[in-house]
Amino acid sequence: MKKKLGVVFVVILASTAIWFISERVKNKSQLINGTPALEFSAKRMDGEVVKLSDLKGQYVLLDFWASWCRPCRKNNPKLVALYNQLQEVEFVDASGFEIISIAVKDDPDMWQKAIDADQLNWSGHILDSSGSAEVENGTIAEQYGVKEIPTTYLIDPEGMIIGVDLSVKKIEQLLATKTK
Repeated sequence: MKKKLGVVFVVILASTAIWFISERVKNKSQLINGTPALEFSAKRMDGEVVKLSDLKGQYVLLDFWASWCRPCRKNNPKLVALYNQLQEVEFVDASGFEIISIAVKDDPDMWQKAIDADQLNWSGHILDSSGSAEVENGTIAEQYGVKEIPTTYLIDPEGMIIGVDLSVKKIEQLLATKTK
């Protein structure tokens, strides 16, 4: 009897492990380096609509974050410095650099306060909630397979993903090779 219970336990444990691994693989984003970025349009904080395709010809950093996310907020000063630095740069293959900050599961008031407090001085701020953006299914974060924040995607002037979850230092190094 004990032997049968041991076998049943091992089968249950193995089944659970297989299910867990298959769920992780299934839910992992398919957006990796060399794949096209997914199109979306959404209202920015200022009420204007931004479409990702309107930014073709530029390097674009999609930054998925939230006002309540400590690692996101800790990284914001680095993003501000990167943005300020790259606004002055001339690229060999692009007309500029933009950041689109996409706030995930955030309170509108806290989101606006965090943008002001962290001095996020670019215009591409989107509060990603159902109905705020035009995507095929759900929110922009869902379309991009974002499971945790912060998550970033660096997109080249042709609309291809060239970096996922790169540090600000890695983004600087990569884009330094693209300057005049």
